[in-house]
Amino acid sequence: MKRKNIQKFCTAVLALQMGFAGSLWAQEVEEVKVQPNQQMEYLIEEVAGKVVSKRTGESLEGVAVSYKDLSSTFTNSAGEFKLMVPSSSVTVALRIGDRLIKEYPLNGRTTVDVELSDLELAGAGKQFVQMAYGERPSAQVTGAMSAVDLTESWKNKANMPETSIQGTAAGVNMIRRSGTPGMGADVFIRGLGSLNAKTQPLVVVDGMIYDMNEYDGSIIEGYTSNPLSFIDIKDIDKVTFIKDGGSIYGTKGANGVILITTTRAKDLTTKIDFYTYGGVNIKPKNLPVMEAGEFRPYFTQMLASSGLHANEVINYRYLNDDPDTLGYYNYHNNTDWQNQVMNTTYDQNYFVKVTGGDNIASYALSVGHLKSESVMKGDDFSRTNMRFNADFQITEKLTAGTNVSFSYAVNNLHKYGYGVENISPLNLGLIKAPFLAPNIYDEAGVLSPNLYDVDSMGISNPSAVVENMQGENRRYRFFGSYNARYEFNDHFSIQSLFGLTIDKNRESFFIPDLGTPEEEGTNALVRNQIGGQVSRVFSSYSDSRFDYTNTFGFAHNLNVGLGFRYNKNKLEEDSGYAFNSGTDDLITLGSGVVTLNESYANVGDWIWMSYYADVTYNFLEKYYLDVTMSVDGSSRFGKDAEGGIGLFGHRFGVFPSVKGAWLVSSEDFMRNSPLDLLKLRLSYSQTGNDGIGDYRYLQTYQGSNVIANQGLVRANLANTAIQWETNTKLNAGVDLATANSIFAFSVDIYQNTVSDMLTYQPLKTTIGLDYFLANGGEMVNTGVDLGLSARVLDQDVKLTLAAQVGTYKNEVKELPYDQRTTQVAGGEVITKVGESASMFYGYQTEGVYSTSEEASTAGLMTTLPDGTLEAFGAGDVKFVDQNNDNVIDENDRTIIGDPNPDFYGGFSAHAEYKRFTFDAAFSFSVGNDLYNYVRQQMESMSGYENQLTSVRNRWRTEGQQTNMPRLAYGDPMGNSRFSDRWVEDGSYLRLKTLSVNYAIPVDGKIVKKIDVYASGQNLLTITNYLGHDPEFSYTSSVFGQGVDMGLPPQFASVMLGLKIGL
Repeated sequence: MKRKNIQKFCTAVLALQMGFAGSLWAQEVEEVKVQPNQQMEYLIEEVAGKVVSKRTGESLEGVAVSYKDLSSTFTNSAGEFKLMVPSSSVTVALRIGDRLIKEYPLNGRTTVDVELSDLELAGAGKQFVQMAYGERPSAQVTGAMSAVDLTESWKNKANMPETSIQGTAAGVNMIRRSGTPGMGADVFIRGLGSLNAKTQPLVVVDGMIYDMNEYDGSIIEGYTSNPLSFIDIKDIDKVTFIKDGGSIYGTKGANGVILITTTRAKDLTTKIDFYTYGGVNIKPKNLPVMEAGEFRPYFTQMLASSGLHANEVINYRYLNDDPDTLGYYNYHNNTDWQNQVMNTTYDQNYFVKVTGGDNIASYALSVGHLKSESVMKGDDFSRTNMRFNADFQITEKLTAGTNVSFSYAVNNLHKYGYGVENISPLNLGLIKAPFLAPNIYDEAGVLSPNLYDVDSMGISNPSAVVENMQGENRRYRFFGSYNARYEFNDHFSIQSLFGLTIDKNRESFFIPDLGTPEEEGTNALVRNQIGGQVSRVFSSYSDSRFDYTNTFGFAHNLNVGLGFRYNKNKLEEDSGYAFNSGTDDLITLGSGVVTLNESYANVGDWIWMSYYADVTYNFLEKYYLDVTMSVDGSSRFGKDAEGGIGLFGHRFGVFPSVKGAWLVSSEDFMRNSPLDLLKLRLSYSQTGNDGIGDYRYLQTYQGSNVIANQGLVRANLANTAIQWETNTKLNAGVDLATANSIFAFSVDIYQNTVSDMLTYQPLKTTIGLDYFLANGGEMVNTGVDLGLSARVLDQDVKLTLAAQVGTYKNEVKELPYDQRTTQVAGGEVITKVGESASMFYGYQTEGVYSTSEEASTAGLMTTLPDGTLEAFGAGDVKFVDQNNDNVIDENDRTIIGDPNPDFYGGFSAHAEYKRFTFDAAFSFSVGNDLYNYVRQQMESMSGYENQLTSVRNRWRTEGQQTNMPRLAYGDPMGNSRFSDRWVEDGSYLRLKTLSVNYAIPVDGKIVKKIDVYASGQNLLTITNYLGHDPEFSYTSSVFGQGVDMGLPPQFASVMLGLKIGL
């Protein structure tokens, strides 16, 4: 009998069964006879069961229970059902309408009682995991994947996707860049993916690659653009992390993949949801700096240390306490400068979503506006976003869909971080002398509206910088795609997706003359400065694939897919700088001195193409096998690359993967087991990294301007053998869940090996370049991911707890040189074979010399700036002489810290009581070291800047026991050099979100639902770190991790919100 006839026969049996349902429910179903020529070894079995509400115990009528498309039925008024299946070890699906509620493994049972919780009933479809192409029940997933549902994230102040998903997936280390709204986070999946290539994961939104603009640098220091900020969290249905695979994405998948699925219409009823919230952002606690009364004697000692005679020091106005003295009121204040640059601010958000449709078309339309202010005065983020998703059933076999979004975002900014300390409001709020005032006093002590200029020590006026310095980033993004699918029959189908991304970014800044010092420019002193940059990116994307799906003899399930992807990108970038406009009122690029103007341009084109194939197979829904291969080419690869294969005169990388899973819980020996799920997984995959930059295979030049003379200098040495990096991933995992998922557990052990790693290899000095990039290194990340969840209470009070923990060990295995050091914010990091990448590299210390005798006995010396040797004395830092030559110099540096955490992750709690729901989410990091560059500047005691109150304990007299060295202008002995004094434990535990929601009773006629909620963010942080915030990321580069350069800290927020459903 042919398969088609078998299906007809089974359908007739099922129709007969359903026709006699209800009053004849107790009758037996006629046995299906299997003809010998079907060649089936497994007889059809009957499964009977009952579906009830777990909360009330009431029977649930009308729930569809099915096995694939071959057998289905509905529960009757008593919640009972009977179903024919090929084996009592398969998994059946429960649906309401077209929404999946639950995948239920039979585990060899022929009689089952299924309890559905309110969460399962409300969250239909959540047990499906988004794959690269389509969805799959979670029990059938073979790889290490984490799915995060975001449909309830509107209850928190979740402006960006990163805000909601931090700490929700094991193995995903998400580090918020700063407290600047809209900047997002850097994401490291299972450790460090590269030294000099791209380190961030691939992002795919609704099947289309979402360009994260790794090429787009900001001219506003301390700011990093974040394309994910264009997506409103309320537009996202779920986020899936692919941690061990990614081979399907070839040279894009080395650092993992983040799949984002936006919301679509889930049924045909028109629904309107309105969301709004308003909140307060609370200024963080000030760092403890000296007040005026304490700073005056410190400042006096510093002046004396600089070489001034006592008679010269006494003439400084801040020491004259006579109110009739000229300038008295300008030098006798106690200004809290941190309060001048930070304050409490406000947020507001409005969002409307409309969904609906009919049998032909369904749609989801949303419009939103957000205004989020930073606690740094003058900094804020605003966004207006629109999205339209639609699905069309054109014919019985042809379907189509579209996903279109447009966003417009504006950041008002200041500059922060290393190299711009004298115009960074946050830094100036710490170092400015507290006896000065923001505004000028007249001789009668009357405060004028005029801001004070730069002080006599050359330190900017923080208030003038906040009020007059301007920085702005304006960004527009169109992201749209159209897709179509045609099913030839039950087995063959073809689908295509075409998309376009248009991204325009416009930045500008102005540094005023008033309140800031003059700086030495290339050809003149710079009084004020103007900068501007415009970048435009056009990206087209297409993806077409052919699928074959079939089931053989009920036992063998096969899907084969073949496809081709093409991605073309074009970048245009122009920037310019102008200097010394006639007044601070002229802030355009055309207003500067023409001979000082600077301009730059950059263009780039790159293409990526990929041929791919994937095969998924399972036998009896017990044994699963996924095989994938991608063959990728890119315009970034050199013609002489050694890896991969040659096609069409170019080099293509080949990236295979094999994944397998055994659903042990479906075996006969697991009958009547308390486990609903026990699955073993094993995978091997190779992925590539093409984030190596453009035109590395060419010798390039760049313009140079020296004393008004134009010329060209070499920018890059051609490397025609440059190619992708290869990441080989091994993973073994176990998934376990008890009955009704009361307890669920998942653990993965992995090893990721990066080979052909890009490294900077030294060149001869005669070439004119110090290094060039080439493939020639290896690095390994090994680790463990652990996920836990438990329903602790499930009666009137419901309580669910969950935890996600990740740990990894990074080790550099091979380099073309033994080690390399990199300068970072006055410190150094070292990358050497046998150690983790980018370890802090400096001097070890053992306290402070208490007496001159102790220092003399030690007999250590250091080299002064003039090249002479000077012995350390009382009050100097005890540096460890690593090579025992009695001279403290660069040869005594050693590894003093590791920015990689011992483990990291998050845990959460969800509780329900009547109409109330409560949610709490924590994130944590343990064992990571941080370089506190801010504290280094605030405890160096080498200049005229204000310092932390900790310098009260500085060494002052012979015999004093302290760990704080003496004050010394210019720090001639190098007491503040990069050492373990500045490396701290960065471990923290943060209450990321805390919310309570109340569902107001409504009649449901017009208003279907009203929710009011209160939420708090960052309400509690437990840490021993002495800086503003233990969580920050100045750059996605491996070499800048764990370096606190003084970015705005995260802050606590409290908000009230409302959701109305119509």
